[in-house]
Amino acid sequence: MRNEDPAAGKGVSKESVHFFLNELKDVFWIEKHLTKLFQNMEKAAAANSIKGALADYLNNIESQLQRLKQIFEILVETPRGKKSELMTALAEEAKEAVEYNKKESDRRDVRIISAAQKIQNHKMASYSSLIQFAGSIGNEAVISLLEQALSDEKQAAGVLNSITQSNIDPPLQTEAGEPTPKDPEEQAATVYDSINLTGKHIKE
Repeated sequence: MRNEDPAAGKGVSKESVHFFLNELKDVFWIEKHLTKLFQNMEKAAAANSIKGALADYLNNIESQLQRLKQIFEILVETPRGKKSELMTALAEEAKEAVEYNKKESDRRDVRIISAAQKIQNHKMASYSSLIQFAGSIGNEAVISLLEQALSDEKQAAGVLNSITQSNIDPPLQTEAGEPTPKDPEEQAATVYDSINLTGKHIKE
């Protein structure tokens, strides 16, 4: 007989909950470590539209942290994070964008918004993955909170995408070697496929 967890659905093992919690800690760490980074990106941005989008994104981060804390509470766990190596690498790229030549504010803005989009796409993929894994523990309250979180991420992605299209000149995009921005859900799907989150974890 399996060792069941009372915080999960009927017949769900503690091992399944433990696995989900590891993924949850990864996302919690990501959200906690983005606050200072996005504050610095907002300060470094020159275009008011980009500053505004990044400021709004900081509010999104706070909302996500509150949801994640609710999930920890539902599962009777203390909120704590687990370092994400991929997000650490993306954060380093964002820091480089912030420190780019201040005399070339337009090109710095290109790098800042590009870094923000990459972070956003990884977050969308992470929340999509969490929703799938939450299905294995059968807690509807947890699933609902994660679906709300993913919905917010999609909206934020749409804002970043519109900022890219309306504020970055085509010549700068060509020089940076970046393709024409895709639909935010298509971008997230590409990131999700490239890191193969689902396949990796199912095999484990």
